[in-house]
Amino acid sequence: MKKILCTLLVAILILAAARLQISAGGKYSRLLLLGDSITYGYGLEGTRDTCNSYGNLLGEYLGIRGGNFKNAAVNGDTSADLLALLPSLAGEIESADLIVITIGGNDLLSILWEAVAAVLGAAWPGNTELAAMLNNPEYIERFARQITVQKITDAIIGYTANLERIVGFIREKNPCGMVIFLAQYDPVSGAGFPEEVSAMSESAIMLLNAAMSETVTKRNCVWLDIYSFFEGKGPEWTFIREGDIHPNATGHYMIFRY
Repeated sequence: MKKILCTLLVAILILAAARLQISAGGKYSRLLLLGDSITYGYGLEGTRDTCNSYGNLLGEYLGIRGGNFKNAAVNGDTSADLLALLPSLAGEIESADLIVITIGGNDLLSILWEAVAAVLGAAWPGNTELAAMLNNPEYIERFARQITVQKITDAIIGYTANLERIVGFIREKNPCGMVIFLAQYDPVSGAGFPEEVSAMSESAIMLLNAAMSETVTKRNCVWLDIYSFFEGKGPEWTFIREGDIHPNATGHYMIFRY
């Protein structure tokens, strides 16, 4: 009886180990990454396909490489850009069983760039200079006059319309695959910028995330709350101290873990 029980226990442990291996490495076989510079891996060492971005880490963890793995993210892309790109990726979308997307940050950043251009004209600052300006009350006031509630509202409305078409296209080509949209994190959170800057960033990104969450979950996609995960971690997980909003290597690893 004891020998039978031991044999049964071994069989159970082997089966459990096999299931764990399948859940980690066998559930998905084709991974497609879409979106903007976050998914591209901007700011990291290496290229889009060799850097330690969250997407590359995910592909390695799942054992998906070569022809079954594609990172089609483009630096600087807005929701309109991604929408225009999708038809050229129809085959990859159709065959993928896991699609992960970041999109929306540049829809909001375009408002900041317009404000900087309006305030400074041709004197375009570098990242470090811009970060210093966002700590300067004089420039904050001048930027704030350009970044109006109406501009943010218009950007969110346009983003939502584009996102509905993006999700519609993906679901038309791939009704059953796992599609994950990553929430937009707030790089300013915890970075010690003046209250006016922090409040403006927080409110705009929260509106964007609310629109994203509602839009994608209606079409059986997953909205992953990276925003809450990154709260207060801007200085640790992004390059914000250098005036760059992108995740650093730690930030990408934490997105991968999440």
